[in-house]
Parts: sequence; C-alpha cells; structure tokens
Amino acid sequence: MVNNVMTVIVTVDITIIEIFMGNAAPTVTMAKAPLATGVIHNVTVGGLNNEYVPNFVNAAIGDVIVFTFLEDNHTLTQSTFNTPCMELPGGFDSGFIPNLNRAAIPPPTVKMQVTSTNPLFFYCKQEDHCVADGMVFTINPTANMSEAAFIARAKLFGTTTMTTVTKPTATAMVSTMAATPSIVAGTGTIVNGQCTCACLCGTNAFPQFAGVGAFGGLSGMAPQSALAAVAAMGTPT
Repeated sequence: MVNNVMTVIVTVDITIIEIFMGNAAPTVTMAKAPLATGVIHNVTVGGLNNEYVPNFVNAAIGDVIVFTFLEDNHTLTQSTFNTPCMELPGGFDSGFIPNLNRAAIPPPTVKMQVTSTNPLFFYCKQEDHCVADGMVFTINPTANMSEAAFIARAKLFGTTTMTTVTKPTATAMVSTMAATPSIVAGTGTIVNGQCTCACLCGTNAFPQFAGVGAFGGLSGMAPQSALAAVAAMGTPT
C-alpha cells in the first residue's frame, strides 16, 4: 500500500510513471511516460546515512529518474529552493516508503520522467532529516541554486522558520514530576461486576506535555508523589 501518494499523476515539471513498494507488492503504474525515454538516472534513498545518492542529477527532458529506497523510512517530497523543508502545494509527495533493515527484496522504487529543464527540489519529511541532515535532492541545479546551497538553506531553515515546540529538558521534566499533585477523591459504582469510576487530577498531576492539554498520552505517567497521595487515601470499598 502506498501511503499518502498524490492522485495527481502529472505534477510540477515531472510525471510519475511507477511506484513499487518492494517485495512481492505489485508495481503501480501511475502514467505512461509522455515522452520518449532518455537517459535513466539511478538514485538511492537512505542507506548508511539519511541522504539521496547522488543528491542531484542533471536531466534532459525525457530522462527518467529511478529512486530506490534502500533502508529505513523516507519520503520523496517536492519543495522549493526558498522553502527546502516545506511541501510544495500541488507538488509530488511519495508518502513514507518503509524498508526497515533492508528487508524488502527487491527494494521499493519510484520512477519519474522529467518534463522540463527547470530546477526541481525535493526533501525527506521524516522527522528532522531535512533540517538536521540536509536530506534534500535537486534536479538540474543552477549556479545560483546549487545543491550545496540548497543543503545549506535546508539546515538554516531548521534554525529559523521550522522552529516550533521546544521539548522540555531532563531537569524541567524532573522538576515538573516532583511538583505536588492536586488530587480529588474519585467516585465509583459497581454494576454487574463492572466498575464505573471517575477522578479529577490537577495540572500538576502529570509531567509536562502529558495529561492536561496534551494529545494522546502514555500509561504510567503520573509522578511517584501522586501515587503516594493516592495510596494514603486508602482503597475504596
């Protein structure tokens, strides 16, 4: 199954021909090559490092580029030179294509045909692969928009516009977990052997980024001080 693959076949200056998810998965033909096939360029995705190898190609109109996803879980997502680590609206996005521990034999591939000589820019949107590792790729770089400049811009992008939520430090987490929790005795009823119960926990009952005001959650996140306070209340009958 291809995750999040765009239904638009002809995208910005490229045509996606095939997507293959590896192993015994069927090859999904997205479109027939609109032009006579020129040179075939092979690019590996992932492997020893978070990178495309090579990280740029000079392609003529009609040339075909085959991206082989060697390892881990990466994407091939179209962006622009000015916003390296942001998805280009209407551009191509392969979605995440996993090949954990190189288990897929043969490995997944994405095949595209170049339909313009314009410079085209791509990145991997897995976690911080773009902003930290500079995992970007260029088709037809120019003197003013070189691959080296694109990589540098991607890493700079990560220190400016891509900065969002700051994760708490270990000291902050310990401090938060040590805070005195506010606990209200719960209520409960037993009907047909099943217990329906409820309790209220104040904002100090959970570490930062867990519980109140957070999405999802992990079991066992209540601090030891909260557990001690519950134990002191005694077991309800």
